[in-house]
Amino acid sequence: MKIAVLNFSGNVGKTTIAKNLLLPRLKDTHFVAIESINHGNQDDIKIKSKDFSLLQDELLINDNIIVDIGASNIEETMRLMEQYKGSHEDFDYFLLPTVSDLKQQLDTIETAIKLVEIGVKPNKIRFILNMVNDSERIQNDFARIFDFAKITKIKEPKVGIDTSEVYPKLMNKTIDELLAMTDLREKLKTAKDESEKRQIANLIGTQRLAMTAKENLDKVFSDLALK
Repeated sequence: MKIAVLNFSGNVGKTTIAKNLLLPRLKDTHFVAIESINHGNQDDIKIKSKDFSLLQDELLINDNIIVDIGASNIEETMRLMEQYKGSHEDFDYFLLPTVSDLKQQLDTIETAIKLVEIGVKPNKIRFILNMVNDSERIQNDFARIFDFAKITKIKEPKVGIDTSEVYPKLMNKTIDELLAMTDLREKLKTAKDESEKRQIANLIGTQRLAMTAKENLDKVFSDLALK
């Protein structure tokens, strides 16, 4: 499966979503970041937006790939996608994360409109509602997204990614990597000093948050209905 994660707006959680929601549930999948500045995991494949031909190569060579398109690179990437006629068809889905702030919702809608303009079918677009504070108010908090989805026949999300303290605490780890640390209690017993004990105790608390977040992400992934 070939997926693009993108939005004209920044600060919507694209990379966190790609690495914690998608990669753990799509096995044997490559991760490519389209970015201007070289940062993030050194194992990631990084391509500048102007080098679209390199992205084409990755898409054609790999059956399973997630492409994280940085907000500062999306306009150039879409411009080149139009030049490389039909290149949007290499992707199975375009995932658009958004938060409830009005600007981000409007930018998300603008992103979806641009995708449709270059030929992407609405059934290949998915909205991911991020930083949901109250699942009971999701229709109200993301009203612009739901209204737009109804008009365009883009799939309406039934569940979003809940706000959680775990995400700022992940640092360079993923939720799955954090949960794989199964020896923390044993390390706590053998810790030599107070500082080390507190550090391990904090990790155990973060793991508990990660368990809840993982259950939430399982529901969000299922709701995406990627086939």
